[in-house]
Amino acid sequence: MESHQYYEPNKYYEDFIAVYSRVSTAQQDIQKQILLAESYIHNNRIDLDKVIWLKDDNVSANKLAIEDRPDLQKLRLLIQQKKVKTVIVYSRDRLARNFYEYVAIVKEFYKYGIKVIFTSTKQPPFSPKLSIEALYGIFAQVEGQNISGRRKDTMKQFPSSIFGYKRIGKRKDVKYIPNPEVVNELKSFFYEVAETNEADDLFNIIMKYKKILKNKRYEDLLSLL
Repeated sequence: MESHQYYEPNKYYEDFIAVYSRVSTAQQDIQKQILLAESYIHNNRIDLDKVIWLKDDNVSANKLAIEDRPDLQKLRLLIQQKKVKTVIVYSRDRLARNFYEYVAIVKEFYKYGIKVIFTSTKQPPFSPKLSIEALYGIFAQVEGQNISGRRKDTMKQFPSSIFGYKRIGKRKDVKYIPNPEVVNELKSFFYEVAETNEADDLFNIIMKYKKILKNKRYEDLLSLL
């Protein structure tokens, strides 16, 4: 595999080609995007000395604003300094998951005459019409919201942790078994509260188990019950 020449601020080329890649989590493989960019560069006989490799690894476009994605900011700066003429990126949603952010980036591409190459076969070519690219920006945002929603639904179904239980396995094979370190205390807490008839007794029991159960907040103790 070719060794990558990553961006150095003091290096200057008038016609740099920038390859930008991004994945949202550490579990995703950014290498697929890089390999596709390498194939495009090789097939089009592009001089590797004129290629800048920029990547935001483990950087979510749903959670982080455009200003908080370091290498995307480097790319924008290079464009504004007129050091880049072509941007190679896997797909539109690698640039932004937000409609307004995507439109802002597209406007910069238009302003500085940037040629945009998408390496994903599913991506339509970059359009010279803002209305068309804005429409694609809406699609990227909706898909980002769908991904976020699916992730939240999965977390509800398979939470990363439940107090009093140990999580075993992954994804659909997840099981939760009582944690032997606290299971007896939790049972005692429940039975003592269940047998309480006076408010003062209830308060004293909660204060007692607040200490036993690692100083849990009062609202946490109620949710445990």
